[in-house]
Amino acid sequence: MLVVTTPILEGKKIREYKGPLFCQVTRGVGAFRSMGAGWKNMTGGRSAGHEKSIVEVRATAMQEMIEDAKAKGANAIIDLNLDIEMLSGDSLILCKGYGTAVVVD
Repeated sequence: MLVVTTPILEGKKIREYKGPLFCQVTRGVGAFRSMGAGWKNMTGGRSAGHEKSIVEVRATAMQEMIEDAKAKGANAIIDLNLDIEMLSGDSLILCKGYGTAVVVD
C-alpha cells in the first residue's frame, strides 16, 4: 500500500477516490514508564519509554488506516496526517489520523 502525506502522487494517476479514512488509537503508558518520564523531566533528557509508546501507537494507527483503505478497495492513501497527544498528564497517548483512500495506476 502506497501511503503519502501529500494530496497528489507524482507520476501516478488517481483513478478513483474511495473516501476519507479516520482513526483514533489510545494507549496507556504504564506506571513505570510514567515514573521514568517524570524523572527524565526533572533531570533533563529523553524518555525512551514514552518514545517507544509513541512509535507503537503511531504504527497501530497506520496499520488500522491501511486495513480500512484495503477494505474500501483502495491501493493507496493520500494526504495522510497523524497527530500525537498526551492525555491524563503523561499516562495516556492518543494518536488521531486522517487521510483519503484512493485507487491509483
